[in-house]
Amino acid sequence: MILKREPVLIQGVLLAVLNLLVVFNILHLTDVQLGAVNTAIAAVLGFMVRKVVTPLSDPRTADGGKGKIVPAG
Repeated sequence: MILKREPVLIQGVLLAVLNLLVVFNILHLTDVQLGAVNTAIAAVLGFMVRKVVTPLSDPRTADGGKGKIVPAG
């Protein structure tokens, strides 16, 4: 699932599309409303993906293979 591998990309695309819709007058929001919606999207997606963005959730090697966490020391 792309949300698990690229959560920041998904968030950026959603925010960019929303802002473009407002800039081109397809979606009519005030500056305050747009700011509130941007904040809400960032907060909700941040909450949804906080467990999957750590390297411990699904570590990968440089070539994309399964990785293994080895304790330091």
